[in-house]
Amino acid sequence: MQVGHWPEYAKAFECNTPVRTAHTPGAQHDGGPVDLLIYLGGGSAALLAIGALARGVWRINRRIVVIVNAVRELAPNGGRSIKDTVTRTETKVDDTARELCELKRQFDEHLSSGA
Repeated sequence: MQVGHWPEYAKAFECNTPVRTAHTPGAQHDGGPVDLLIYLGGGSAALLAIGALARGVWRINRRIVVIVNAVRELAPNGGRSIKDTVTRTETKVDDTARELCELKRQFDEHLSSGA
């Protein structure tokens, strides 16, 4: 076999006219059912890609909304947030502890004076 030359079996496929395929610019389409299937498949693939992208954007948006709601719930806002509820509960516990100490002091005085 010589370098740079076509082998003998390939010479049968040589042709002097250029071959035009469907992918060659300027090629003629006959508009057959295969072309319709190709266009439908391409359209379906595009719709699926757009749907997947929209779903991803939707999930990211939902996570952002959840985070914003959680941050908003933890910030004081005049009585309706978790932080405000914890502060009110802490104040009530402190008041109850003070009242209990006062009651204990009074009870101790009563026991001391009556004995």
